[in-house]
Amino acid sequence: MRKHPLMAYRGQKNWPPVWLWTGRGENKHPHGEVGVLKEVHIVVADPLAPANPRPYYRVYLFMDYRKSSYVGCLLFDDASACRQIGEILKNNCGKSLEEIGAIDLSQLL
Repeated sequence: MRKHPLMAYRGQKNWPPVWLWTGRGENKHPHGEVGVLKEVHIVVADPLAPANPRPYYRVYLFMDYRKSSYVGCLLFDDASACRQIGEILKNNCGKSLEEIGAIDLSQLL
C-alpha cells in the first residue's frame, strides 16, 4: 500500500495519513504507521452537486494508539480507487497500521 500509485491525491502520496486526536485519551502526537485501525468510512460525493465538499473522494480512518483515539483522512483523485482501497482497509480493521501499510495492492493496477 505504501508505494502504490493509486495511494495519492493530485500527485502527492496519501499514506500514511496525518493523525488528528479525537479528544479521547491523552494526545500522544502519533506519526506514521502506528496504532491499530478500528474503523473506516468511505465518502464518495457527487462532484456535480454544488453543496458537496471538495475533494470528493475520501476515506476516513479511525485508529487507537497507546489508549488514545485518532482520525486520519486519505484523499483520492478517483472514485473507484477510493472505494476499492476503502473496502480493503475496512477488511483490515483490527490490524496494525504498519501491517496494513505492507498490503500488496498490485492487483489494482
